Amino acid sequence: MAEPKRTSRDRSRSGLGLLAVQSIIGAVVLLLALVVRLIGGDVYAQLQEAFRTAVTQDVLTQQLTQDDTEGQGGEDIKVGAASVLMPPDGATFTPLTLPEEPHAVLDKGRVTSTFGYRENPLGGGTGFHTGVDIAASSGTPLYAAYDGTITKAGWDNSYGNYLVLTCFDGLEVWYAHCSALRCRSGDTVQAGDVVATVGSTGNSTGPHVHLMTVREGVAYNPALLVPEGCYA
Repeated sequence: MAEPKRTSRDRSRSGLGLLAVQSIIGAVVLLLALVVRLIGGDVYAQLQEAFRTAVTQDVLTQQLTQDDTEGQGGEDIKVGAASVLMPPDGATFTPLTLPEEPHAVLDKGRVTSTFGYRENPLGGGTGFHTGVDIAASSGTPLYAAYDGTITKAGWDNSYGNYLVLTCFDGLEVWYAHCSALRCRSGDTVQAGDVVATVGSTGNSTGPHVHLMTVREGVAYNPALLVPEGCYA
């Protein structure tokens, strides 16, 4: 059976219905505009800024909660982007203070990733790199930066073979991804003693040492412990 043809009256009714819907939408938009105007331009601008800030912080939070596994070096975030934002809990951009010149932690190497926000080399996403990665040949000796005590030495799924040298004022110097450890927990060492060797253990993309400086549970930029030649 053939469908009945729409008459001009039917089309007219349909058009009127669409016009009514458009009128209602227009009235709602006009009402919202009037409300915003009554609230005031400044308040409206503040609401816009609060929304943008909330969205930005939420995105950054999602990025920082991703696994920040350590590697030979992810791509550092350019200045002007996330690298100038506040650091996450457990890290600080406050400069590290040292009472005396440290012994070089290794003879030769190349910095592949610095302290701060970076592209995660393993798994993607943006994370906060809590140390400095120095690439060097596997087996390269790593030296104690200061006199102190080895307070941790062992294996970690992320850091691989690692040790912690605790020296003045409770400062901890961490050496991670080592191929071998030359000290045990409880050993006392002097500046310049070989404490470990460069490797690629744990979550690593190549032979390097992940160097960290931690004081009272907060990670500081260890750049002062990195030999100048490593930045060439």
